[in-house]
Amino acid sequence: MMFKISVYGKGGVGKSSVSSNLSYLLSKSGRRVLHVGCDPKHDSTRLLTDGVAQKTFMEALLDSCEDEVIREGTNGIECVECGGAEPGVGCAGKGMISMFNFIERNPPPGTDVRVCDVLGDVVCGGFSVPMRRKQVDGILLVVSEDFMSIYAANNILRGIRNLNGSRCIIGIVLNSRHPEDRVRVDEFSRATGLPVVGEISPSELFSKAEAAGHTVCEIFPDSDTFKELSCLSERIIDVIEGRAELHQARPLNENAMTQIAAKQKVTDLEPPEVRVRCRFDTVDRERGLVYKGVQAMPACTSHGAVEVLLSLTDAAIVLHGPRNCAHLMEYAWLRRSHLMRNSHGRTLPDNLFSTSMDSRTVFTGDREMLERRIREVAGMGFRTIFVVQTCTPETIGTDVAGVVSRLDIPDTRIIPVEPDEYFLGSKFGAFAGGVRAMCSLVDRNLPVEKGTLTILAFEPNQISDLGNQSVVREILEVFGLRLRTIFMDRLSVEDVRTVCTSEHFIQLGIGHFSERITSILLGEGREVMVLEPPNMLMGIEEWVEALGRATGKTDVAEAYIATKRAQVEEFLEPYRERFRGRRIAFYNRSEAYIDPYIDLLRHLGAEVVCRMAWAKKFEDSRVVPTAYPDLPSHRDVELCHLAERFDEMHLDLVISADPRTGRMDRPWTTMIVRRMGVDGIIEFVERIDNCFGLRPIQRWKEFGL
Repeated sequence: MMFKISVYGKGGVGKSSVSSNLSYLLSKSGRRVLHVGCDPKHDSTRLLTDGVAQKTFMEALLDSCEDEVIREGTNGIECVECGGAEPGVGCAGKGMISMFNFIERNPPPGTDVRVCDVLGDVVCGGFSVPMRRKQVDGILLVVSEDFMSIYAANNILRGIRNLNGSRCIIGIVLNSRHPEDRVRVDEFSRATGLPVVGEISPSELFSKAEAAGHTVCEIFPDSDTFKELSCLSERIIDVIEGRAELHQARPLNENAMTQIAAKQKVTDLEPPEVRVRCRFDTVDRERGLVYKGVQAMPACTSHGAVEVLLSLTDAAIVLHGPRNCAHLMEYAWLRRSHLMRNSHGRTLPDNLFSTSMDSRTVFTGDREMLERRIREVAGMGFRTIFVVQTCTPETIGTDVAGVVSRLDIPDTRIIPVEPDEYFLGSKFGAFAGGVRAMCSLVDRNLPVEKGTLTILAFEPNQISDLGNQSVVREILEVFGLRLRTIFMDRLSVEDVRTVCTSEHFIQLGIGHFSERITSILLGEGREVMVLEPPNMLMGIEEWVEALGRATGKTDVAEAYIATKRAQVEEFLEPYRERFRGRRIAFYNRSEAYIDPYIDLLRHLGAEVVCRMAWAKKFEDSRVVPTAYPDLPSHRDVELCHLAERFDEMHLDLVISADPRTGRMDRPWTTMIVRRMGVDGIIEFVERIDNCFGLRPIQRWKEFGL
């Protein structure tokens, strides 16, 4: 069995020097050693790797080259450095959890001892991993006579008490800096009941060894410092071999620490209370958004995965976390489905379940409750079960994959969903993990079925409407194609298993989520047509032209377009006189996705004056191409100033996606069109024409608009 040692202490107190020398001496005793640097500064292993900094785990994770994480150093010592997250974004503690999960899965063969050099203080749950019961057998506290180093050691004891609770402390290592203040260390030792197991005198040899890129024990084996460190190593070996006992964590309260600072005897041994703090970032990494102002980012570590997996009607989702998380996600899904018209009149199937974690189970353990809930769901008849974790188990580092791997339920596939590498970084957290989990059901060895097509979209919205699907099917039939499925819209497990048998694929829109679905499902091996929904004449033509190229039936495409143009022209002819010269502007969240509407209005003779976008609470770095780059655009137009802009530009109508536009008491209409194809053109033109014939006051009173 590998013996796991964690070395804690205040930053700059000498943990890395003690740890690296200890690893060297343990390796010289004939043991296979794994040295793990757990500080974002990633400077723990350099004395074991000839003074050269190695690639960190976080760097390897981002570069998808985890096989470069472990490097062999001096005397065969295996070395790993965690590194840190991007400054100001993400959570380094989450990286720590990921690294330990990797080490647990990929330990160097034959490792006898693992030495972890940990960040200077227990700043969050992630950095407490090396002190948790399953991750450590013995803990060393490195201190100097300086009060702040002792204060940090006491904080570490608080963390050990809260998260471990076992007898796991080897003792205190005094790295002496101010011998005249030794009384502080002695009193801290007495009050906490922890022995001083090693004493290291001040020595310039440490500086010389560091300059040479090696440990003191390696290049100065005849020194007094070597003897002091050897005594510590022998004490550790006694613990490993069971000849010395381990100790319980008994942290001191603030009053006791004040007495130690004053070099007084500790008289107040009442243990301190537990305290908890948390913090959120304001960068939505999944969507590439930066939120502006003082506000809470709408972030969730699992919302994206649940949104994806709820598309499956015959698979279950076990959401590991508090019950209210499942309630809110179910509500959000139902609300969006009905508002976006893609519910087909059906409600959510009963396939979302919660483990109902609470504040007690966060610290007492959650493995059994997760296993129990999965078994209950399997007992209901679900043969495919996805397990998604919320931020609560993510924070405490629950090994969901490990729990799932231990379950053996006949004829049932249980799939843990990968969390994001950045924690609480998006409103749609774990979206990619949800897509990967769903795509693990795909059978990629099935033959392609000629004449079939699948649409890929995160938000099917319009195109999933049964009436609009008839428009799509009509276009496809012209080219001899059959719509196989809309991915992701009300899918069965079998739909997912066979999705790659489609001959052709259309990615609906250039949005981030649709692009991720395409890349994960199809990779680089299949051609994909990227199209917006077939709205207005421009949208219809784009679909038909793309399908003509994909099938080699460009002549069929030209003939169909000519037929539709003639049909549309016949309808539009009576409206041209009423639209000619009308000044119209758009007002919505984004300047994108309105090209087909601009094209139709200009075709009718109207003058599209500009595009206006209302003020957003986030900055979006994504650029959406437009066919009208020269059309004036105005950003951050507040609703309260819209009427003023209307009058200044002498507009006849504003087309808006915000129903509050009606407050300006000027002619306006929504840009939302329920139908696609020619029916959508008719709906859009007739609605605008009606708005031209009504004064605002009439609309409010007579039509309730």
